[in-house]
Amino acid sequence: MQAPSLLKNVPILAGLSDADLRELSTHLQPFTFRKDRTIVTKADEGSGLFIITKGHAKVVLSERNKGEVILAFLKEGDFFGEMSLLDGRPRSASVVAQTDTELVALHRGDFLAFLQHRPRVALHLLEEMSLRLRDANSRIGSLALLDVYGRVARVLMDLGRKRGEVVDSQIIIKDKPTQS
Repeated sequence: MQAPSLLKNVPILAGLSDADLRELSTHLQPFTFRKDRTIVTKADEGSGLFIITKGHAKVVLSERNKGEVILAFLKEGDFFGEMSLLDGRPRSASVVAQTDTELVALHRGDFLAFLQHRPRVALHLLEEMSLRLRDANSRIGSLALLDVYGRVARVLMDLGRKRGEVVDSQIIIKDKPTQS
């Protein structure tokens, strides 16, 4: 996929002109990670936005001897690290490649220079972050208000919506989650 069209699929960049997308795409840097390799680690320096161009990854919080909590599954076209574009603070979670994964990075300094002349991108960024905050609030509510069966049902419904494939009027989740 060409870099400008890849950027056009990122919600926070929606509405940019083709010229703006071409300009921004000149700042993308490619990276490759093998399956099960950590792409970013919680508390790493927040250097910018990553867009997955091939493969799958998961966003996790983990503690030694306590396991991990999967916050999100990511696929081709998905992105992460948008908070770092704005605040440059350390990562809030780790991201691990579930398959061999290729991605491109947009560094914070390049994005901020670009953003200074295009405030409408900031509005799209705020909208996307608000959607993610709403999703986090919903997850927190599920943890507090649903019993274990309800929480499992919610996770399966989310997986089906985000990563499921419709086969014979049924939603199939090919990458089945672990029990944890």
